[in-house]
Amino acid sequence: MAPGLTPLVALIAVWVAYRQLKLNRRSQRETTAKATFREYLKLAFEHPDLAEGDYQRLVQAGKADKHSWFVGYFLWAAEEILNTRGEIASGEKTCKCKPTSIVLILRKMKFLTK
Repeated sequence: MAPGLTPLVALIAVWVAYRQLKLNRRSQRETTAKATFREYLKLAFEHPDLAEGDYQRLVQAGKADKHSWFVGYFLWAAEEILNTRGEIASGEKTCKCKPTSIVLILRKMKFLTK
């Protein structure tokens, strides 16, 4: 009976290890997404003019490049959250904005054309 039980125990151990690895990977992605978004919020409070999004005024003030980096950081944070939540729940529950909102922002900033 013991020789037949050994492969079964080994198979269960492999399954438990795989599940633990998967859970650790998910946890790490969540931690990265939260840290990225927290850093974005910190930048938004430190630079309210960039967060406001009046692109024409930022161009006149010579801050268009900084704003581009700021928006890029926002998009990176949003992508991390949506990728993380895609595994757990739908992205729209996590991020209250839909991807079309991001497209509208980019069009307003002249990054995309219709």
